[in-house]
Amino acid sequence: MPTSFPEGPLREKAFGLNGALMSAGFTTGAILGGLLTDLLSGRRAFFINVPVALAVLVIAPTVIKESRPDERPKLDVPGAVSVTLGLLAIVFGLTQAGEYSWGSSSALLPLAAGMLLVVFLAVERKVAAPLVPLSVLGKRSVAWGNVAGLIAFLTETSLVFLLTLYLQEVLGFSPLAAGLSFGVLGLGTVVGGSVAPKVIGKIGTKQTLITGGILQTLFTAALLGLSDDRSWM
Repeated sequence: MPTSFPEGPLREKAFGLNGALMSAGFTTGAILGGLLTDLLSGRRAFFINVPVALAVLVIAPTVIKESRPDERPKLDVPGAVSVTLGLLAIVFGLTQAGEYSWGSSSALLPLAAGMLLVVFLAVERKVAAPLVPLSVLGKRSVAWGNVAGLIAFLTETSLVFLLTLYLQEVLGFSPLAAGLSFGVLGLGTVVGGSVAPKVIGKIGTKQTLITGGILQTLFTAALLGLSDDRSWM
């Protein structure tokens, strides 16, 4: 996105809209996931991805306007392969470490293979049309935005996982009721993504990141009041 939109209000609006749409997708997924789990089962709910993917393949060519550069760049195949395999190796190593131990070969070998990300960085420095322009990532606004986004993403995903277990196993919510409960989180992030460009325009990117981080910390800290009944809600 940093390379698709010029720096300024247009890029800020694009980032805000992207965040709002991602949050809306999360909320819709949580609710539909709960509904499908109630009606079908947890395993069968995953098959909803198949018709959705097919619908995207059919509809996308008719609604997305194609844009072509004057000069078609070469595909960065080495970069795409190295970053994909590197990330897959790290994720697989982390799951193996949780199942066995951090010192097991099942975890250490894939984690070591994650060093392919170093190869990816080296490739991106040399290819004519890099998959990820390192000059863009080096900008302070982009770098701090990525750091803040990573923290927010880690907080949100761990929160959803633990709250799903808490709502269903402790409070006795059905899968659908638990999914509907996450609508509160989704609504907050959709509103945040929608107003973010205006806030950035008034107080700047840095202050917006700090303010958003403080708000997320305060609202997440409210979960310290969790108990084994529904009165805290």
